[in-house]
Amino acid sequence: MENRNALAVVFVALAGVAASATDLPDARVNPASGYVETVQAVDDGTDLEIRHVVDLGPGGPDQVTWLTSDPLPDLGARIEADGSGNVWVAWWRDDSTDEVRARYRDQATGEWSPPYRVAEPGQGARRPYLLGDGTDTWIAYEADDSGVTAIVVGIIIDEPDPIGVRHEIGSTSFGGVLDLRLHSLSGHFWATWIDSATEVGWAEWGEATQEWQTPEYESYMADSVEEARKRIEVAVTE
Repeated sequence: MENRNALAVVFVALAGVAASATDLPDARVNPASGYVETVQAVDDGTDLEIRHVVDLGPGGPDQVTWLTSDPLPDLGARIEADGSGNVWVAWWRDDSTDEVRARYRDQATGEWSPPYRVAEPGQGARRPYLLGDGTDTWIAYEADDSGVTAIVVGIIIDEPDPIGVRHEIGSTSFGGVLDLRLHSLSGHFWATWIDSATEVGWAEWGEATQEWQTPEYESYMADSVEEARKRIEVAVTE
């Protein structure tokens, strides 16, 4: 689940779609079709929009769908596919009050849903991350909360705005990039984020209690954020 960027870079090198990329792509191999699907914010000649591409390989041209069309920049697209091949794409709209949105594609029909709001209107939500746990597709994002940044996680489902039940699992006053991520391994599911200049915050989903556990913190002063995340993985899965 953690090799998204490497897969996406290879895919983009092969795609050959004429547009100017503005951030790193996110990619998944769709388990139903076997095709690589990628999403990315690109400049369509007018502004920044979210582009979805299915790489059909040597059998045909790439399938390109523009998922947004509005005068505001859309950024940070993420993609996830479930075991049936159904796809969620999430991104954030850079506005005076940032907003996380999502669209869903039904594998059976190939139809995309209209854009849904994920966060409450005016909440100031941004930088989503998607990941499946084998049963559900989860979304995590940052949100403004009384002068601090809240870490919000929820199961994303296809229903009217705003979608899904959301949990604020932690918060931080850190002013840098949080690099919020979700992780799934060996039946465990957890979130990590950069909580300060010295610590990575993390919280685990309790499957038995159906609640998020109290956040804990791992120092990266002696090495790096990635090394701290590796130690967290060991603590969660051992």
